Amino acid sequence: MTIEAQGPAAQDGRRGLPGDDQLFENAFRHAPIGMALVSLEGLFLRVNDAFCAMLGYSAEEMLVCDFQTLTHPDDLDADLHLLAALTEGRLPHYQMEKRYFRKDATEVWVSLSVSMVSDDAGRPLHYIAQVKDLTERRLSEAALRDSEARYRLMSDNMTDLIVVTDITGTATFVSPSCRSILGYEPEDLVGSRLAAIMHPDEVDDLIANFRRFCADGAMGRLRWRVRHKTEGRWVWLESNPSRLTEQPLPGQGYVFDTLRDVTAQIAQEEALAAATVAAEAATRAKSEFLANMSHEIRTPLTAVIGFTDLLHARADLDPGARGQVERVNSAGKALLSIVNDILDFSKLEAGRYELTAQSVSPVEVARDALLMFTPPADAKGLALDFVEDGDLPAFVALDPIRLRQILLNLIGNAIKFTDTGGITLTVGYAMADQKLRIAVRDTGVGLTPSQQAALFERFSQVGNPSAAHGGTGLGLAICRGLAEAMGGAISVHSAMGEGSTFLFDIDAPEAAAPTAEAAHDAFDMDALRVLVVDDNPSNRELVRIMLEGAGIEVTDAVDGQDGVDQAAADRFDIILMDMRMPRMTGDQALRVIRGSDGPNRLTPVLAFSAEADVARWDTERFPFDGFVRKPLVVTELMHALAEALDAANAPVVDAAA
Repeated sequence: MTIEAQGPAAQDGRRGLPGDDQLFENAFRHAPIGMALVSLEGLFLRVNDAFCAMLGYSAEEMLVCDFQTLTHPDDLDADLHLLAALTEGRLPHYQMEKRYFRKDATEVWVSLSVSMVSDDAGRPLHYIAQVKDLTERRLSEAALRDSEARYRLMSDNMTDLIVVTDITGTATFVSPSCRSILGYEPEDLVGSRLAAIMHPDEVDDLIANFRRFCADGAMGRLRWRVRHKTEGRWVWLESNPSRLTEQPLPGQGYVFDTLRDVTAQIAQEEALAAATVAAEAATRAKSEFLANMSHEIRTPLTAVIGFTDLLHARADLDPGARGQVERVNSAGKALLSIVNDILDFSKLEAGRYELTAQSVSPVEVARDALLMFTPPADAKGLALDFVEDGDLPAFVALDPIRLRQILLNLIGNAIKFTDTGGITLTVGYAMADQKLRIAVRDTGVGLTPSQQAALFERFSQVGNPSAAHGGTGLGLAICRGLAEAMGGAISVHSAMGEGSTFLFDIDAPEAAAPTAEAAHDAFDMDALRVLVVDDNPSNRELVRIMLEGAGIEVTDAVDGQDGVDQAAADRFDIILMDMRMPRMTGDQALRVIRGSDGPNRLTPVLAFSAEADVARWDTERFPFDGFVRKPLVVTELMHALAEALDAANAPVVDAAA
């Protein structure tokens, strides 16, 4: 296109231009980026082909427009504000990202650099603008080879540092932006190697990468530091080199490098890394706190629930006392449920929730969960219905404990908020993606849209939290976390007065029928000798009562060191070892016993713990032979003893031996 200027611009003498003007004319016309001369009023005086092509207008169409018309209205105020600062001399130039409208009404994002052209008296004449299309960023290496003057023209308004080097790494061109970035004049660096002002820790790597780049062109973005000349601080630069020629000649430009000051970005990344380390430390501290809390709360609950169970089983208890014992036992179990909810949610939130898939019958697990609510449903006169939707596999692979946990939460909530009608549990299966799909529908009060929106958030409760329904507000948040951990999702559909339907799906690939568990050997409990190591006297007394009632001989140890001493002095058939004790922890005591030549080096040792993760302990750190969970349940305790002895294939040793 011909970029004939109008009015005063026509006086620049197109024919017979001096060399500098001719060079400027060539640079202006052939620049690969958009360039324009703009009047003080915003009219385009001259435009190049790249700018016209960028916006889809001809030169003639552009020369009757102003930049305000083509600028997106959301960006115009910022552009005008910077332009005013430039005109008033408060800015030497400015750069911004903005949007233009193309002729076809589409938008294009550009990087705009604007500077002022003044006469000899310093009076503003017009603006010169450079426009880069950010949607298709291009650098014209051939244009930069033409002359150093063109390099300067294109780089004066760039905030990044441009460096051209020869095959030896010696700079042949440095853009003026080095003043603001590094405090150097361009002539300070031309003819020298930047390695001379680099941080010594990065020189060798940069040289090696430069040589590899010269050999095969393989070098990505690099970061390295240069000492600021006047401020003495280290400036981080990010290098993005490209070749100017495949066959360089001595002394000629070879590598075109755009260097960006990323000092602030590095500081942010380091701050983020430090914050990540702090967050990980906080997570570890939180996990330790939760483990301690679990131990400290569950340990007294072991005594509360265990002794009330024993009292409740006494035949000589009068009805009034029995009722009081039941209330204490119920309160203890309610407190345990709250603790379990908090710990479960914390583990889900930290991503530490482990699942153990087993081959189970989905119908059996779901039906059993529903039948557990028969007493409270009957008390309210509610019907419980179970529906099999389509053909279901006989067995699927999933964690039955976690599926039951979701169902108990959903069915329990449904009964809690339903006064008439009933609860329907529907179980279906999607064969295509092998997912179990379950719906729990009630005929309760229903939920408003706002209640539904917050329903699965932590500590969220429908209505007044202080209402009679109570609870921690974590149940549905746990359901969501479990469903997602099992490869699915959970949702709710409800309307006020029409009840609610909770739907969730989980991964459940078809599985073979589970193998029958081998029956445990019939151990002679009368001859069994057990060492109980626990620093809590109530727990030791409770275990003693439970085991001696089955004819088992019990020996106490008050802490880990006492347990090690007793294990070294006498032979036992099995050892119950608390995890958290003074003087010596349970895992430390276990390692001492295993590493000794004493009589219990091979004796099965069970972790006896109130910690939340006792069921899935780290076998590398805690190589126990099994576990017994606190609060104690007699059947679980006996089953754990039998399993450990069976696995160890250890016959009962006569107490007199």
